[in-house]
Amino acid sequence: MVIRRIIVACLLLVSFVPPEEHITVWLVGDSTMADKEVKAYPETGWGMPFSYFFDSAVRVDNRAKNGRSTKSFISEGRWDAVEKGMRAGDYVLIQFGHNDEVPTKKTYATPAEFEANLVRFVAAVRDRRGVPVLITPVARRKFDTAGHVVETHEEYAGLVRKVAAAQHVALIDLDKESQELLQRLGPEGSKVFFNYLEPGEHPNYPEGRKDDTHFSELGARKMAEIVLADIKGLKLGLAGHISGAGAGGVVGPAAAGAASKRIVSGKNFVRLVGESRFNTILTYDDHPGKKAPNGDSINTRNSYSFRVSADDFTASNITFRNDAGFSAGQAVAVEARGDRLLFESCRILGNQDILFLNSERSRQYYENCYIEGTTDFIFGAGTAWFSRCQIHSKKNSHVTAASTPAEHRYGFVFYDCSLTADTGLNRVSLGRPWRPYASVIYLHCYIGAHIIPGGWANWNNTDSDKTARYAEFEDYGPGANPAGRVNWARQLSGPEAAGITVGDVLGDWDPLKVEMGQ
Repeated sequence: MVIRRIIVACLLLVSFVPPEEHITVWLVGDSTMADKEVKAYPETGWGMPFSYFFDSAVRVDNRAKNGRSTKSFISEGRWDAVEKGMRAGDYVLIQFGHNDEVPTKKTYATPAEFEANLVRFVAAVRDRRGVPVLITPVARRKFDTAGHVVETHEEYAGLVRKVAAAQHVALIDLDKESQELLQRLGPEGSKVFFNYLEPGEHPNYPEGRKDDTHFSELGARKMAEIVLADIKGLKLGLAGHISGAGAGGVVGPAAAGAASKRIVSGKNFVRLVGESRFNTILTYDDHPGKKAPNGDSINTRNSYSFRVSADDFTASNITFRNDAGFSAGQAVAVEARGDRLLFESCRILGNQDILFLNSERSRQYYENCYIEGTTDFIFGAGTAWFSRCQIHSKKNSHVTAASTPAEHRYGFVFYDCSLTADTGLNRVSLGRPWRPYASVIYLHCYIGAHIIPGGWANWNNTDSDKTARYAEFEDYGPGANPAGRVNWARQLSGPEAAGITVGDVLGDWDPLKVEMGQ
């Protein structure tokens, strides 16, 4: 279904008084649940998307760790730390088995040890008047020659079920339910849920990847959705906090589909949460050459598909897109004008002039986003920090066009981002100055081979060489070329780079403390 018109500003807003006490949901388990470092992307643990489906009364503390079993989680002191942090009313979701069940691993726990460790976890949570939830180990992707899913955790999943029954503990049978999901998709279709990459598809895996255990972003989300559905099905008290209303705003998850109309967010404290950033799409196709309904000509400043003009806006798991086409000219997908704007796990798509940071007063934060375009596709006067984003070029042109005011110390800062491009591109610049004092910094970023040796362009204006503030620090990859950069750009020293923090750039607003819904 295509929604013809959505005006976010007119949606019914639900008032909310923040509770004095929060419920903490502790996630305890292995790599299939864990948060991931940048170097592992796009591998995603299901605990990562899981955390965004709760209202502001809930905090998710993901203590899951790669390679851990019940045995090593205890011996390394990780369980003790969870015990000490637990409070009455907290939930502890426990999923182990992958590393317990392999006799050749140091993490191996015998069946008896595994069972005893689970009983220990349950007793400790109850002693602190918390709620334990046992989860069977999520399935690996394995099929027999007839195309049937093969059970890979039979003994240890059975032990989890046994302990849950004996201890009268809520059970989420993720092993069984994930197998059923994989069977529906079949041997080929199920690959989309796992970390399968072709050689050269992602800079973290230049040789490609075929991983039947760890999830893609989509796969992690599907596993999280199973767990969330079971929390509701078990009628746990926590279920009342799933997809609830947050502080003064609109709460998702928004249903999958496309909103094909210009959208304006003009109320403070609005948040949008999509069901999936691949399937929840806000799009339109305005561009120069078209006429607005009032007869005005469309230009860069009124071509947006989505505009946020108010403050304290957050968006998660949504695609913002302008469908004007490759040769349409300036066609904005997102015009961001408010202050304290946070985009997390979003896609911003189109061609020229896609992401418009259109206010000198605006501070913005982008985390784990995918942004693609052709020319000047990240541009404007705002101040923004981009963390762990993929910036993808579709044309031999320019990534950024900052118009930073002279009195602002920072414009755009890219931290631990990956710059990639369509095959065959080799003449892309990191940026060119839209205004003389443009400020753009790349810190610890992967720079693909499409970036020109000199790095930067001056928009055919040599006066910009004297004023533009362009810098890099410890970038890497085939396009990283410190010695060959233009002589009017800088390579920062270690102390200089260490001083560039989120707090230094964004001032008294700390987006790292923002919870979805606050």
